[in-house]
Amino acid sequence: MYVFGIDIPLVEVILAIGIVGIILLLEITIVLLLITYLMRNSRLLEKKISKLIDALTSLNKSELKELRKLKALSEKPKRKKSKKK
Repeated sequence: MYVFGIDIPLVEVILAIGIVGIILLLEITIVLLLITYLMRNSRLLEKKISKLIDALTSLNKSELKELRKLKALSEKPKRKKSKKK
């Protein structure tokens, strides 16, 4: 086979294209494996973040209840002790 006036054997061309194709396929599989691994980690991270948000909101609700109780206690009028003679 002549390419730009140089005789190149067809077997070597097919072999080179095959090697490049195999390298590309390996690279694609590695990239896909890494993407799926990172997606799985991001899902786990999302679950943990949602649990953390739920915990923080429940703490906030309980703190608000306690503050309302304290506010209600402080607003009650204090009774003065009567002096007995």
